[in-house]
Amino acid sequence: RDRGASYKGVYEDTLNLEVANTLKDIFIDNGYSILMTRENEMDLCGDKFIKKEDMMKRSKFINNYNPLLVLSIHMNTYSNEKYKGAQVFYSNANSKSVDLANLIQNKLSCYTDTTRKIVKRNNIYLLNSIVSPACIIECGFITNSEERNKLLDQDYRRIIGEAIYAGTTEFIRNYLRY
Repeated sequence: RDRGASYKGVYEDTLNLEVANTLKDIFIDNGYSILMTRENEMDLCGDKFIKKEDMMKRSKFINNYNPLLVLSIHMNTYSNEKYKGAQVFYSNANSKSVDLANLIQNKLSCYTDTTRKIVKRNNIYLLNSIVSPACIIECGFITNSEERNKLLDQDYRRIIGEAIYAGTTEFIRNYLRY
């Protein structure tokens, strides 16, 4: 019920889910177990959508499973169309989140034309409430026409997924013991 940002008929929630499902397939194809907080257009609220309730339920769901790490897929918007590029956000809630963010951002820079840098955001509920290393990946700006067209392309979404996968698996190898 919360479609997220939209621009010229392109909705964030639809692209988020397409990127997340692509990423899920890449991980599963490589032997990882994946848990999604959503696999369709539904939120985690009851009859009425309340964003805070949805975020609290997501956080509880995630923390109950205690995953190795958490990736939250999003699309960015800005009033000026000149802004573009994928960008990773993290918080200080888990000290390893900055390492996860750096590795994913590095791979996004290698696989795409982004020059953006990671950003610490201690004011995002989901990042602050999750125990595991976590980050939000803004896969691009749907308000930038060139980037929006790329994000609508399945092959480009696969490239984004492969970049996130590469950064994540490097993080697992270098920073996690399981």
